[in-house]
Amino acid sequence: MEEPPVKCLILGDGEYLGKIEAEIKEKIGAGANVFRSEPFFIEVVPEGLDKAAAIAELIKKTDIKREDTIAFGDGFNDVSMVDYAGIGVAMSNGCDKIKEVADRIAPDNNSDGVAAVINDIFPEAR
Repeated sequence: MEEPPVKCLILGDGEYLGKIEAEIKEKIGAGANVFRSEPFFIEVVPEGLDKAAAIAELIKKTDIKREDTIAFGDGFNDVSMVDYAGIGVAMSNGCDKIKEVADRIAPDNNSDGVAAVINDIFPEAR
């Protein structure tokens, strides 16, 4: 069975990719999501295929409300998820774009940032 491609990954110098990202989005148009997952990666995936869509699908299948979700991220590919979640958390060592959409900034990944935020939100879980 032949399946369509699920992802195109473009690798290159981060500064250069930053300059051409908008042009790639414009040329590809509707039907695909174009985003930076790392400074040196541009990913092209079918429209609606991102981490926010994954949370939305989980919400549909559970009794969890969107406002009761928490998402943690540090990279460009986490921006939609952190923006969509009820509480969006960016890691302090994350990219600037994710920090712009986050509700909170956690300590970095090497400093147990996820645990620090969970302990802050749910002190009874300690």
